[in-house]
Amino acid sequence: MTREMTPKKAAVEIRRAYGTYTTQHGQGEWIFISDIADRVDLTREEIHAGIRHLKATDQRFNLIPESNQKVLRPIEREYAIQYGNQAKHLISWDPESSTVERIRDAYAHLADRVDSYVSLVDVRARLSDLPRAEVDAALRELFAQDRVQLEPEPFAPRTGPAERAAAIEIGGEDRHHLRVEPAYR
Repeated sequence: MTREMTPKKAAVEIRRAYGTYTTQHGQGEWIFISDIADRVDLTREEIHAGIRHLKATDQRFNLIPESNQKVLRPIEREYAIQYGNQAKHLISWDPESSTVERIRDAYAHLADRVDSYVSLVDVRARLSDLPRAEVDAALRELFAQDRVQLEPEPFAPRTGPAERAAAIEIGGEDRHHLRVEPAYR
């Protein structure tokens, strides 16, 4: 059986590996792509596809070259990715933006007016680089603090597979729509 590793799935694996690394070594760390390779079951090509996906979808993701090329080991050169006509060796995520802040940013981008609801399908698409459990935990935290409203689809026959998959269960009820309270925007 062959596995199908999409760039999006590879990006999620890279994000998880980075999270594990920063838990052990501290937040805001730059990590060599070759060190990520040691922590994931991905080929070099899959890692590069995941990195390209992250650059296209995650504003917090950073990719830079090693400034002192003389210190690079062969493995670090091997896993470098050509991006913008330059070999990039190191990745990081900006630590300032928490998952909660990213949910607020996604809502601000998606809402067409101040008090509108947005679909969790669209919110999850904007946060696709984050593990679902992390997004769900942040949504539950915001809901418990009365900072967001999470509502079910009022017309149940309208819910398709994408809406059902994106829903979050709270209080025994699937919630499909998000509204951030005005005081919290």
